[in-house]
Amino acid sequence: MKHSCSILYLGLLISIFFYALAILSNTWLKNSTTTIWTTLAFTGFGSLGIPLLADYRFGWHRISVRGIEYGSIFAVRRFMAWSDVEHISFSPALGWYVMESESGAKSRVSSLLNGLKEFAGQVLDHVPKERIEREACIELMQMESGACGTFVDPESEEWRQAAIQAQTSIPILREL
Repeated sequence: MKHSCSILYLGLLISIFFYALAILSNTWLKNSTTTIWTTLAFTGFGSLGIPLLADYRFGWHRISVRGIEYGSIFAVRRFMAWSDVEHISFSPALGWYVMESESGAKSRVSSLLNGLKEFAGQVLDHVPKERIEREACIELMQMESGACGTFVDPESEEWRQAAIQAQTSIPILREL
């Protein structure tokens, strides 16, 4: 699993744009409003693209039937077997799945990676559902099926009630 080229382009765009503004504000566009603070602000915003570039270049994940092998931007290679996964959660705000092992190791899988369908399939096949948070399980099931929209767990009470209501309303539908 790897990031798409859009992450590379976004990181380059952010860094180049703001670093160029920092350089231009101190050279060609220098005026009375140019201070060290404006330069630091532009440089700080330009630095926001660096983690994207580093993750694109050094972050990677390999999915297999045995587990997930992954590397971080700090070039640390690790392996987590599916049987060792103790807990899986999903953070919608950050857009990643967090997998925690029994030993306390964590793997974060970004929702921007290519190959998430295979990841979802392997997780759902090899990790017991009671170890996956409800929201993460719903996201994984939706991702594996390729469905869009709001996914409802077919084993939930909400789904059962909707199915009962639909079945009881079939005679009315036929009459209409």
